[in-house]
Amino acid sequence: MQEEGGSKFTDRPSDRGGPTKFGITFKTWLAYGHDKDHNGTINVDDLEDISEQDAEAIAKKIYWDKVGGDAAPSQSVAEFLADWAYNSGAATAVKHLQRILGLQDDGIMGAFTAAALKATNQFSLFNRLKNDRLNFVAAIAAHDHTQAVNLKGWDNRINSYQYTG
Repeated sequence: MQEEGGSKFTDRPSDRGGPTKFGITFKTWLAYGHDKDHNGTINVDDLEDISEQDAEAIAKKIYWDKVGGDAAPSQSVAEFLADWAYNSGAATAVKHLQRILGLQDDGIMGAFTAAALKATNQFSLFNRLKNDRLNFVAAIAAHDHTQAVNLKGWDNRINSYQYTG
């Protein structure tokens, strides 16, 4: 969540996610959040009011759990996949993992994908994931010039991850 600006509410025009706090977008809050101010609707004001605990609960459910964070034998791989899910959605992160593992890329972390993840050299997998994600964000910037402004930040974020086991 610190990578996402911490507790600061943002609504940058270059961020296709729209209004965000703790990396939780308004669209995500609509799907998984609740009416924080009890005015009868879930709106941007509710997103501005979310706590770190609200964001952690959502992050665990829709990012960490959906990329199999607890299934990965390497904390480095688990955190990297969860961060990719934060930025691009869990299905995207899992599809890229599945392609690297030579599996059908359905974007679902099922038993077969989890088994392949556990059976793979984690250091090598981490480096392959990192290179793939760098290429992924470069392709986004190349195909949508409005996103090029984000490329340096994306690269810095990705490169901040180092394999530690």
